[in-house]
Amino acid sequence: MLDPCMPWTDSFLLPYLPRVFPLLKRDVIFPLLAACFTLDTSLFFWQLKHPNLVNLIEVFRRKRKMHLVFEYCDHTLLNELERNPNGVADGVIKSVLWQTLQALNFCHKHNCIHRDVKPENILITKQGIIKICDFGFARILIPGDAYTDYVATRWYRAPELLVGDTQYGSSVDVWATGCVFAELLTGQPLWPGKSDVDQLYLIIRTLGKLIPRHQSIFKSNQFFHGISIPEPEDMETLEEKFSDAHPLALNFMKECLKMNPDDRLTCAQLLEIPYFDSFREDQIKRKARNAGRNRRRQQFLACLGLVSPALAFKLLHLLIQLFPDAVRILRRHSEGRRLNTPFSPPRMTSSRPGFPDFLHTPTGESPSSSLYFAEHFTEN
Repeated sequence: MLDPCMPWTDSFLLPYLPRVFPLLKRDVIFPLLAACFTLDTSLFFWQLKHPNLVNLIEVFRRKRKMHLVFEYCDHTLLNELERNPNGVADGVIKSVLWQTLQALNFCHKHNCIHRDVKPENILITKQGIIKICDFGFARILIPGDAYTDYVATRWYRAPELLVGDTQYGSSVDVWATGCVFAELLTGQPLWPGKSDVDQLYLIIRTLGKLIPRHQSIFKSNQFFHGISIPEPEDMETLEEKFSDAHPLALNFMKECLKMNPDDRLTCAQLLEIPYFDSFREDQIKRKARNAGRNRRRQQFLACLGLVSPALAFKLLHLLIQLFPDAVRILRRHSEGRRLNTPFSPPRMTSSRPGFPDFLHTPTGESPSSSLYFAEHFTEN
């Protein structure tokens, strides 16, 4: 009879553990860890809904693997940098930064830090909409909590992460955004360190010494035992590295890349600095134009609603003949877009008398409402 008080080292099961444990790892432990990781990532996406965060569509399990299905985006910011090795156009940079900061500001307001902001994780749709992805390193901020320091890609890692500080906050995302911004200006990484110590050396060579707290953490970190950061022989400040940059752009970069995390501006504050003044004005004008167009469309559709369906169709047919270019543009822009509205197949017969129904229209809607939907979709 098995003695319940017998130590596990004396158990008769001990010889079988080498055979059983690999099976446990394969069939129980790894799938459980993967499921927990997938669930953790899924919760971030389901709870954080924003136009500039990639949308999680579905999660399913197949062949012992968990699959996450996200919305499709055409390319990444890294692809944009590869196409522009000497730097991206100023208008594109402002648009990318503005949308990225909007997404990060939304996350930070909900006490979530991304911790892995880099060009590969900034997706771009065909319409130029930015979508931040990969929340594998994301974490909910809890006051007083300690976090792992081995996160983010080295080139975009803040000094507090490099030295091993476990008490950090949303400012690590601001630092990474500043590094991405610098890379967009020149087409090359700002500090392409080959190791954590080399990364710290390159940062110190540009921004000066670490703050006392980070110096102390570096010295007490066992990972850096017996290692010291070399003293730079010559300094190269941000002003020298970006001598051709606009003063407002340089100011934006300096506000992001502060050695002391407490001195860095928040994403909300960065959105208000003068660098974005011209972009904000363009946004306001664009919204005003779109509002005027939508108002005219509503008035036009209201007029169509006063006439019979047959007459409305004739009017639409006349407009198509008068403005064929508009129809071609609408078709070209809608080809690459995935509409969430279910479309019924084309039908040559109509359930409504006097209304030809040989257009693809959303189920249960009239062509007039579907025209508005398509126009509104392509406009925005």
